[in-house]
Amino acid sequence: MRAPATGYLGRLLGVRVSALVEIALFLGIALLVDHFFLSGNRFSTIEPHPFWVIVLLISVQYGTNEGIVAALASSAALLVGNLPQQTIDQEFYSYLFAVALNPMMWSTTAIVAGELRMRYARREQHLSESLADAEHREETIALAYQELVAAHERLEVSVASDLTTVLTLYRASKRLQNLSAEEVLNGAADMVSTVLNARKYSIYRLAEGRLELALNRGWQETDRFRTEFGSSDRLFQTVVGRQAPLVITETVDQHILAGEGLLAGPIFDADQGEILGMLKIEEISFADLNFNAIENFKMLCELMGSALANARRFEFIASESIVSGPSMLYSDAYYSRQTAFLAALARRLNFPVSVMRITVLNPDDLEPGEKSRLPVLVRDCTLHILRSTDLAFEFRSSQWQYVIVLPNTPMSNMRIVSEKYRLALEKGLRDTDIRLEIDMEPLVDASELKPDQAPMAANTIADYTRETQFLIALSRRTGFPVSGLRLSIVLTVDLPDVVRKELSSALMTIVRRALSDADLVYNLEPMGQVIAVLLPGVSLPDARRKAAQIKEALAERLRPLGTSVKAEITVRELVAGQRPASRRMPSAQNTDRITEVDGTPCRPAPLNQTADDAARARALHEAGQR
Repeated sequence: MRAPATGYLGRLLGVRVSALVEIALFLGIALLVDHFFLSGNRFSTIEPHPFWVIVLLISVQYGTNEGIVAALASSAALLVGNLPQQTIDQEFYSYLFAVALNPMMWSTTAIVAGELRMRYARREQHLSESLADAEHREETIALAYQELVAAHERLEVSVASDLTTVLTLYRASKRLQNLSAEEVLNGAADMVSTVLNARKYSIYRLAEGRLELALNRGWQETDRFRTEFGSSDRLFQTVVGRQAPLVITETVDQHILAGEGLLAGPIFDADQGEILGMLKIEEISFADLNFNAIENFKMLCELMGSALANARRFEFIASESIVSGPSMLYSDAYYSRQTAFLAALARRLNFPVSVMRITVLNPDDLEPGEKSRLPVLVRDCTLHILRSTDLAFEFRSSQWQYVIVLPNTPMSNMRIVSEKYRLALEKGLRDTDIRLEIDMEPLVDASELKPDQAPMAANTIADYTRETQFLIALSRRTGFPVSGLRLSIVLTVDLPDVVRKELSSALMTIVRRALSDADLVYNLEPMGQVIAVLLPGVSLPDARRKAAQIKEALAERLRPLGTSVKAEITVRELVAGQRPASRRMPSAQNTDRITEVDGTPCRPAPLNQTADDAARARALHEAGQR
């Protein structure tokens, strides 16, 4: 084993150069001092000899080799050119012993001290190597521990990532089950990001023979992707016309995509066989663009098509529905039909119809719970404050607007009604930040007598029952009569479905020709063989005359069929007309609900009052007099 590298400057014949330099300097300086300042006998008379210093120092510091060199150099510096004279009485061996005494002691001391130094050097080397081995083992163990910790963290991240992915996929799939097309698109976008790990992607809608951008994620301002594809584009022809997906790895598809993306596929409703749009991936990592990703892309296109088709079907059904959501308010689609009917009826019977619009000014500031409370509160206020003939509509398409239609309520009474309604709403929304605006306008003024054509009512039994109840309540309040007809076709022989449909169509045409614009017709049987007619404002004798006209027209139409088809018509009086000649409001017994202001009963003003009479009536009401 080698000695420690103290003062190491290299080796010369196995001896450190630094040791040789130290020996030379020490001996040179010592000889110069002896020559110039002492007797010049090279310290022969000084005991112990000064050269012991360099021999001991070199031996202890460097070891045996360097110590022997120091002893030889010291011996040479002492004896070369400076041998003592042998005296007469001195034997040769005594003389030789005297001359070699210091060199022998220096050599022996150099060997003993040097070996001791080498022993400690070897021990030091062994300890150093052991320490190095221990440090290496420590580093290895520390590195292994760090790798284990990193693997543990990666495993935790992987498990958490998988769990997050599953949760995100679950939430996105739930949004795909939403019945709103916008929510379905947002859920589909989240699912694309989760399943495909796409960085940039877009969803297009098919509308009017072209693909229009509906949603994009990850697009930058510097991106120049197209937002519309016409029927003349090859991408449109491939995705929509051939219903084929495009993949950038295919040479033909590269030319069709033309830098617009890496993947493109049709959003296809397999149940109806209809193309609804296109899903396009503009940027995805190279590692994620594999066979599984392409198959998942196709699966997503099909899943999105099914979900979007369901949402569209629901929106279409909801647009034709009478009620709007769980609040059970009337829908905005039903508003146009009902107000047209009420306007025609009001102009015929000369009673006013007013409209109160409630608009939420800050819908974006509301919490989900506050949003869900508002339609329920509007419904409750309508039931408890207004009359049974007043109708509340929810306009979901116009973002937080509610409309109250009040038949037989002039604009002069609307201020009282609106203030009472506002106080009830504010009481129910006391702990919220909802800001409301209430506007009023006349739908039909009392003096308006221009005819209007109301659309035919819906042809369902539920609509017939609802409209019958509404007309009965309204007629009892205003005093106009309501009559009803019921037409039935009795078949004595089985007829083909085509003939039965033509017969039902002819029957409906004859009935409508005999009726006026405010009369309502309902199909109560799927094949149109049972028809109900509501005649508001028509007394029983007039209803019988109309029934006779219809029966005569039916007999003419059914004569070629002989006795195989028979028509039956029944007439009934739902409410007898009792309105006085002066056309004033009905008495309290005929009023469904009498509203109160400050604890005083309040009835709407008569329809034919002048402005002075109306002002006088309001003054009497405020004084608490009937």
